[in-house]
Amino acid sequence: MTQLEGDTLVLLSEGGGIIIPIPTSDLEQIAVSQGRKSNAILGLLVGAGVGIASAVGLAIWACNADDDGCTSGQVVGGALALSAIGAGLGAGIGALIKTERWREASIPASPLPVGLGFGYDGSVRLAFSLRL
Repeated sequence: MTQLEGDTLVLLSEGGGIIIPIPTSDLEQIAVSQGRKSNAILGLLVGAGVGIASAVGLAIWACNADDDGCTSGQVVGGALALSAIGAGLGAGIGALIKTERWREASIPASPLPVGLGFGYDGSVRLAFSLRL
């Protein structure tokens, strides 16, 4: 749990045994995790691109090695097949690779008007701040 008290950010461990006070003057940036996301679409695009590049390179090599040359249909068919294989592999790998999403958070210049804290014994503390 995180709590802002005056000029200090207080981090409480989930087990409730450790309290870490951090002065807000020591903070340069603070961000909040938005969870993890899959990279399946990016993997699909990269895999398709690698498949097409491989097909073009393979077509250039095969057509130069063959005395009869290649037809455009063979080149296009090979490019489609390798791009589909690359896209499938890339999407699968991208789905397995998950990255953390972060959102920048701001620390209020003044203390929060309402604070809620939880004690180690399960008690709840509610604090109000009024400007007069």
